[in-house]
Amino acid sequence: MSATCTGRAKNMYFTAAGGSITDPSTPPPGYLRIKKASVVRNGHGVTVSYTLAADPPQPGSGISDAQYFTWLGDGTNDMDEPAVSLTWLDSKWNVTVDGTNDVLGGTVDVQPIVHGHTVSVHLPLRIATSSGYVVDLSTFTHAGWSTEGKDPTGFGTWMDGCPTSGEAAGNPGDWEVKLR
Repeated sequence: MSATCTGRAKNMYFTAAGGSITDPSTPPPGYLRIKKASVVRNGHGVTVSYTLAADPPQPGSGISDAQYFTWLGDGTNDMDEPAVSLTWLDSKWNVTVDGTNDVLGGTVDVQPIVHGHTVSVHLPLRIATSSGYVVDLSTFTHAGWSTEGKDPTGFGTWMDGCPTSGEAAGNPGDWEVKLR
């Protein structure tokens, strides 16, 4: 089963430092703009992929932080669903998996693969996190994607969402894409 989403540049959302929404002085960074996102689940596990408008962060790229967040839920308006987060911080990747019903998961011993403009990670259907919690990724029916990171000027934050806007992407729900 899989779900795919094609991004739109107009979905990008900027919040200036301090929380006031303004027009940014720079265009959205390509490493945060989703061109295509996908989730594939089969008997071997779950693969989450983001194809971006530019290369994802990697050592020497000068990118300080970026987060690629995938909701794995049931298409309802709630926060009680698993999620996979690929986070670039301090020049390294971390993968975090959270469980259902607000169970905080933790980091996992899996690293994303960067190939061109795509960053992806493959996870088993049941994965133990650093908190000791084992997250079950075998039952989700919908997926949604978002990105977030600092503006290169350091004066704000950019967000993108797929298939929803960056502004709404932090709240999972009926905008998620059904797996087929």
